This record gives sequence, structure tokens and C-alpha cells, in this order.
Amino acid sequence: MATTVVVNFIAAEGKDKLLAESLTEIVEIIRGYHTCHNATLFVSEQTPSKMMIIEEWESSDEHQKFYADLKANGAFDQVAKLFSDFSFNYFEKDDEKI
Repeated sequence: MATTVVVNFIAAEGKDKLLAESLTEIVEIIRGYHTCHNATLFVSEQTPSKMMIIEEWESSDEHQKFYADLKANGAFDQVAKLFSDFSFNYFEKDDEKI
């Protein structure tokens, strides 16, 4: 089932711009993954240290595979130096309940 993933970040102090630049590059990688339908980066207007990526995947399992690959190749560790906190949540659209 199609899954929307919302990933929230809080930049480490003084790392707002660097995190935004790094996440922009990661979004391009995400978009190129064969089971990802879309990914968009958002930066808070009120608090530029808060950022969010909204991703559309074929399934949560596919996102978890991608995330494991990102960690295995070290790309995640490079970006992790730039944020103080992050979280992600999975959402399914349920047309019957909406």
C-alpha cells in the first residue's frame, strides 16, 4: 500500500544552511530511488532550523530498505552531524474513511 513518510529535522545550532543544502541533495537521491514516487523538502518560515521532507513511497517496507541503504553507505552519518533531532512517521491514505 502506498505510504507517505514525514521526516522532521531540527538543525544543530548554526547549521541551518548546511543542513538545508545537504537535505536538498538527499531529496534528489530519494527521488531517484525506483520505489519512491516523490520527495519534497520544506523549511519553516518562522524557524529556519526546522525542516521537513515529505516522501511518497510504494510501501513503508520500501522506505525502510532505502533508509537502511542510506545508513549502510554512510550518507546518513554525514547529514546526522548537521541536526540535533529528527523523527519520521508513516501515513497511509484511507479513502474509505476520508
